[in-house]
Amino acid sequence: MIYLFSAYTVAWLIIFSYLFLLFRRENKIREQLHFIEHCLQEKKNRKMVR
Repeated sequence: MIYLFSAYTVAWLIIFSYLFLLFRRENKIREQLHFIEHCLQEKKNRKMVR
């Protein structure tokens, strides 16, 4: 019975670790997207000034 508990514990730890990594990657991608949007908006504003 202890092996079953250990197996479930390890499985849940792996799942939560994977989800944590996915959320971190998503946040990094979201930050990069905001940076790109900011750059494009800035470029668009510069063209309108000319």
